[in-house]
Amino acid sequence: MLSKDKLPDEIKNDLKDLRTYDVAVYGSYVKEKSIRDIDIVVITKIKNKDENLKIWDGIIGKFPQLYDIKIFELMPLTIQISVINNCKVIFGDSLDISEYFYFYRKLWNDQKHRIEENRFESYKDKICAMERWKKLKG
Repeated sequence: MLSKDKLPDEIKNDLKDLRTYDVAVYGSYVKEKSIRDIDIVVITKIKNKDENLKIWDGIIGKFPQLYDIKIFELMPLTIQISVINNCKVIFGDSLDISEYFYFYRKLWNDQKHRIEENRFESYKDKICAMERWKKLKG
């Protein structure tokens, strides 16, 4: 575990080549004192998956391994919401980013009841549900 000794200015300097995008830090760096890595999200505002994969491919391996860099638009919705609710902007305008996140917040609010209904409290609950399903299928 690392201590949270990287200051925002140091992170900005390390990631300066990403400044053409909106970039935020999220995860353990924002929440905790001890960290394993620094989770970084690049917000491209591009809906095309192939273009985002190309951007991600261009980023991988170009920054210190301390940084776990992801593309926001390629993340599952549950992780996107976690980022939205718990991030600090490094590059970009916080208000513009918040407006961009509106679509994802709305999408989450429309789907969260379905997602949360399908979660199990424990592995025991999941196993019981699987056994019930097997009995139904015969």
